[in-house]
Amino acid sequence: MPIYEYLCEKCDCQFEQIVSSSDKKPVVCPKCKSKKVKKCISCFSSTGALNDGGCKSPASSGFS
Repeated sequence: MPIYEYLCEKCDCQFEQIVSSSDKKPVVCPKCKSKKVKKCISCFSSTGALNDGGCKSPASSGFS
């Protein structure tokens, strides 16, 4: 099962959650319990790749 990164639109909490493809429940923020969350584009590391030290949220990266 993959681990996805999310950003809560209500309280700006960033969190990770394991999500099964058969799971039909909505993802909920663990801090404020809001269902208004967006899936983030995850950063990854590989040998020889440039790393700027952080991920960008969907709003700041131009993706929606």
